[in-house]
Amino acid sequence: MKISSIKAKNFRSLMQIEMNDLADLNSIVGKNNSGKSNLLNLIEIIFLVVGSGKLILGMDLDDTDFWNGDSDEEICIEATFELSTQEAYLVSSHIQKMEIDI
Repeated sequence: MKISSIKAKNFRSLMQIEMNDLADLNSIVGKNNSGKSNLLNLIEIIFLVVGSGKLILGMDLDDTDFWNGDSDEEICIEATFELSTQEAYLVSSHIQKMEIDI
């Protein structure tokens, strides 16, 4: 399973980010406090949702999870995956069983 693109809005220090055409191996380079760790946290959340089979709504969030502390604006996260045929089958059966935690 490979992430081919990521979009996020209002997540921690990432006001808005869009990364397309991601390769098999990518480097994250930037100055201190530029959002590198928050990008990795974002990717971790994506894989937690995919791996657990649970859509996480109403996570325990505080103002630090929202860009500029603005919890009135929702956090949006979108990822596109490239899957092998076997992975596509497993994911589709997994999604049919997906639970929603509120």
